[in-house]
Amino acid sequence: MITNETGQLLHNKAVQGMDLLPEERVQLQEWYEYLDREEMKLLKLNSGTPQSSSLQSQVDKTVAQFSVVSKRIQELVSENDTLRTENALLRQKLAQLIAQPA
Repeated sequence: MITNETGQLLHNKAVQGMDLLPEERVQLQEWYEYLDREEMKLLKLNSGTPQSSSLQSQVDKTVAQFSVVSKRIQELVSENDTLRTENALLRQKLAQLIAQPA
């Protein structure tokens, strides 16, 4: 088995249209097959649908949580706008009170 570095170099050569020696083509093909096997292990494609349904359930829960958080953020933005307006009015009133003669 070739190293990842060698595999990447051979892949780059092939992608750039450079000629590969027959031995290099075999090595590259074996490297691709190795990567495919490793990817299958990582994705656990052999385990079937339960994994994917579990992932979908997690995605659905996360989307619901994002929705709740997003709504709360919108509420806070609205509350902040209201507070800014009230603050500006209070500053104006204070400035008027300070400006009035005693």
